Amino acid sequence: FEKQSTDLNQKSLDENLIQNEKQLDQEEKEIENEENSSSSDSTSNSSHIPPNTTHLLQLVDQLSESELVQYESFRRSGFSKALIKKVVNSILGQACNPNFLIAISGISKVFVGEMVSKAKQIQKNWKQTGPLLPSHIHEAYRQLYGKMPNTKKWRRFFE
Repeated sequence: FEKQSTDLNQKSLDENLIQNEKQLDQEEKEIENEENSSSSDSTSNSSHIPPNTTHLLQLVDQLSESELVQYESFRRSGFSKALIKKVVNSILGQACNPNFLIAISGISKVFVGEMVSKAKQIQKNWKQTGPLLPSHIHEAYRQLYGKMPNTKKWRRFFE
């Protein structure tokens, strides 16, 4: 009985492998068809990688190990669509276009990335280690945007 189950598992694995190879072949053919249809352009490459991607790959090759880990984390991270949708709907009071939500998600990701990198610089300048503290985040926001969040500016009556 055990021999039969391993044979069945092997067959299903082989079938999945063959199916994946067929899908890859189909995708390659589609890419070739797209290239052939755009071959009238003088800027088209003979490779499958677009020019912008080759430039990005060259930049990634030049990153140090720690920068590469940071870049990979940045690429993999993101905000959930449900969370962005909930926040935007509560602010605007109406449903939004999915493309708008994607744009807001991207802008939020860039904002958080800038804040974290600035906060890490501040932590390093203050000669502190460990996780980022709220004071690092507040100082990063103040330096980037010139004001302190969630605080009031007190004015004198007679200046």
